[in-house]
Amino acid sequence: MKKKVGTIMDEKLLAFVKQRAAAEDRSLSGLIEEALTEYLGRGLTAVDKLRALDKFISHGGLLQREEIEEILGEDILV
Repeated sequence: MKKKVGTIMDEKLLAFVKQRAAAEDRSLSGLIEEALTEYLGRGLTAVDKLRALDKFISHGGLLQREEIEEILGEDILV
């Protein structure tokens, strides 16, 4: 079942997405849905993980970056 959602996005990005959808003779929602599905299906890249780590530690905390990297690098299934 599909649900209607509302969001805020950069107007230049929205214009680009609308142009792409029109050029491909697709709906805007279909293009956005496909993009999100592909993005979420690919998993986290090393860049994604480091970006999340930097955001997390920028707020201060008890662990140092090296300690967090070590924890994130551990295989929790072992």
